[in-house]
Amino acid sequence: MLEIQNITKKYKLKQKTVRAVDNISLEFNKGEFVSILGLSGSGKTTLVSQIGGLDKPTEGKLIVNGVDTTLFKSREWTDYRKNNIGFIFQDFNLISHLTAKENIEISLSLSGLSPSQKSERAEELLDMMGILDQKDQLPKQLSGGQKQRVAIARALSNKPDIILADEPTGALDPDTSVQIMNILQSLAEQGHLVIMVTHNKYLARDYSTRIVELEDGKVISNEEIREYTKYEDEVLSQDPSSLQFGTALKIAYNNLKIRKKSTIFSLISLIPSMILIFCILNLVFNIEGYKEDFRPLSKSIINRKDMLYVTPYDDTKLEWKQKGIYADIARKNFDEDKVNNFKKQILEPYSEEQIKEIEEIKGVDKVFRNMYFDVEIEGSKFILVALPPKEYAKYQFDISEDNYPKDDEEGVILSYGALKTILGKYVKDTNVLVGQDVEMKIFNYKGVAFHINTYFDKRHIINTKIIDSFNSNTKTTLMNNYYSGYIYAPYNYAQKLKDMYSSNDYALVSYEISDDPEVGLIVMGSQRISDPLKPLREKTSLQDNYELFTFKEYDNNMKGNNYSLRHLVITNDKFDENSLNALKKYGIVSNSKFDDFTVSSANKTNKYIDYTLFIATISSVIIMLIPTLLVCVILYISILLRTKEIGILKSIGARNKDILNIFTLESGILALTSGIVSLIISIPLINYIKDIIEQKYRLEFYLGSNPMEINIIGILVAFIISVSLITVIGLLPGRKASKLQPNELLKHN
Repeated sequence: MLEIQNITKKYKLKQKTVRAVDNISLEFNKGEFVSILGLSGSGKTTLVSQIGGLDKPTEGKLIVNGVDTTLFKSREWTDYRKNNIGFIFQDFNLISHLTAKENIEISLSLSGLSPSQKSERAEELLDMMGILDQKDQLPKQLSGGQKQRVAIARALSNKPDIILADEPTGALDPDTSVQIMNILQSLAEQGHLVIMVTHNKYLARDYSTRIVELEDGKVISNEEIREYTKYEDEVLSQDPSSLQFGTALKIAYNNLKIRKKSTIFSLISLIPSMILIFCILNLVFNIEGYKEDFRPLSKSIINRKDMLYVTPYDDTKLEWKQKGIYADIARKNFDEDKVNNFKKQILEPYSEEQIKEIEEIKGVDKVFRNMYFDVEIEGSKFILVALPPKEYAKYQFDISEDNYPKDDEEGVILSYGALKTILGKYVKDTNVLVGQDVEMKIFNYKGVAFHINTYFDKRHIINTKIIDSFNSNTKTTLMNNYYSGYIYAPYNYAQKLKDMYSSNDYALVSYEISDDPEVGLIVMGSQRISDPLKPLREKTSLQDNYELFTFKEYDNNMKGNNYSLRHLVITNDKFDENSLNALKKYGIVSNSKFDDFTVSSANKTNKYIDYTLFIATISSVIIMLIPTLLVCVILYISILLRTKEIGILKSIGARNKDILNIFTLESGILALTSGIVSLIISIPLINYIKDIIEQKYRLEFYLGSNPMEINIIGILVAFIISVSLITVIGLLPGRKASKLQPNELLKHN
C-alpha cells in the first residue's frame, strides 16, 4: 500500500550538503509491523517524516495506495495526514491545556463530526486503551504509559491506514513499554500498517514482522522476521480537513486562560487606547455633523461653477444708501421722491428688460429674482422664500428634489421644525397640517437689511395650502432654527404674491401724524420677525477669538447686506471669460448669495472643522496603532511559547487556515473583551468631558448641541473599527505560525 522510490532528503549545513536520507526505496503493506532501526543520526526520523507528510523529500516519490504524492499541494498533504496517518511520538505530544478526551476530540474535529459523535468516538478509543476513567485528566495528571495510550487513541481517531510511531517506548519503563508494544502489534494484526522508529533491537525482534536498518541515510538491512496477515489495499482517503470553529475557539480561550498574566496585561494595555478611540471618534462624528449642518454656507455650495449671483449693489454701496435713509428718518426729513426712489431700487433692482438682456449673454441659461416675504401662519412668523422652477431644483440646496413642489402648485412647503413651531415643540405627527388650508398674513416684501413694511389690510391676508413637509436633518438646534425660520413657495406662486402689490403698498417705516403740530410725524418703528440666527450673533469665547459661527444673514442694524437683492444666474459650459465680463456690466458678480462677512465666517468655520477632523483622525490612527502593535507582539510571543502545540495540530491534519483561525480568535477575544469594557467606561467619561466643555464654552446653549454629546453611530463605528482592527492584526503572527513546517515545529521543547 505504501511505496517509496529513491527518496532523498538533503540539508545545507555550513556550506555543506548533508544527505539525511540517501536514495532509499522500500515497500510497505497493510498488516505489517515494520521497525526501523539505526543509530542516532542514521535518518530514521527523517524517513518517517517523509512518509507521514511532515516534510517533503528533496528527490524521489512517495506512492500511497497507487497515488503519487509528488505533486501534492499543502492542502492535499494536510488531508493526507488527517485521513491516512496516525502519529505516535516518544514524548507523547499531547496539548497540555486539553484533557485526555479533548486531545482525541480535537483530531475528530478535523473530520467535522458532531459534538455527540466526537464524544462517543473519543470514549470508545479511551476505553479500548483501558483509560476511560482518566478521560477528564490533563496530561500533567497522567503517567507516561497513560499519556502514550492517549496518544495512540488520538492516532486511531480518524481510522488511519498507517500508524507512524517514533520511539513510542523511549520515555517508558520496561513493563509499560511491553504494554504499548502489544497494542501496536494488535493494531498491525487488525490491518493497519505500523511503522515504528526505535533503537531497541530486542523489542523490534519480539514484535515486528520486518526490520529495516539504516546507516548514514541508507538501507543496510531489510529483514523479514515473521509472516503477517495480508489485507487488500483501499482507495486513498482524501476527505477535506477542517478544524471546527467551536474547537478553535476553545483552544484560543484556553490559551488565554493559561496565560493569565499576559492576558490581563494585554487587556489593561488595550482598554485606555480603546477608550481614547471611542472619545475621539465620538467627537469626529459630531463635528462631521456640524460640517454638514453648515453646508449651505460652505464651499460645497459657494464653489458651484454653474451658479452665479448678480446684484447692483456691493455691501459698502448699499450700506451708504441705508445710512442716508436712516439719517433722513432720524431728522424726520422725509423726502417723498427720495424714499420712493429708494423703494423702487430695492423692490425692482433689475427691470424685466435687463433680466432678458442678461439671459442673452452667452452661457447664461436663466436668471431668477430672489424673492422673500415676512409672513405669519397661526401666530408664528416665518420668511417665505421663492423656489426656482422644478427643472432647476438642483440649484436650490435647502430642499431636495424629492420634496420639490410642482411648478403649478399654489401653497407653501414647511420643514418639520417650522411645523413644530406652529403645532408645538413636542408634537410627534407634524404632517397633520400637510394638505390643509391655512391663513397666511404677508407683512412685507424683504428688500434689504431692514424691512419694507406693507400697509396692512385685508389684501395681505390670504388662504394658502401647506403642500408638503421635509426633514432638514440638522445636527444643531442652531441650524434647525435656521430651517424653522424659513418656509418655501413655488416660484410662480411667489411671483403671484409679489404682483399683488405695487410700490405704494410699502413703507420704509411705520409712522403716524401727531395731533400736536409741533410734534409732527411720530416714527413707530418697523415690524420685526424673530431672528432664527440670533444665537450665532451671541458672543462666545470661540467667536471672540476666532470669529466662528458668525453668519449675519439679516438684521436691522447690520452693515449693508444685499442678500435678498442678488439674482441667481444659472450658467452652462458655454459661459466664458467674455460672458463674465458682460455680466459684470450689470453689477457685482459673486458665487454666493451671502454677504462677504457670512462667506468669510463660514469658510473659516469649515476650515477649523477640517483642522479638527484631520487632527482627530490622525490621533485615532496613532492611538489605534498602539493596541494593534501590542496584540501583534503578544501573539508573536505566544507563537514562540506554543511552537510544539502548532506542530501537533498540523501533524494530526490541521490546515494552515485552522492555525490562523486560532490566533485570530485569540486576538478577537482580547479585542472584544477590551472593547466591551472600554465601551462601559467611555460613555460616562464622554458625558463628563461634555459637561466640562459646556461649563467653559456653553456650546450647547449657543449651538444647540455639544461636540462631545453621545453619538451612538460614532461610538458603534469606533467599537467595530477598533475590535476588527485588533482582531485582524492577529492574522500577522498567525499567518507566520501557519506557514511553519510541522517537522520543524515538533523539534521544539
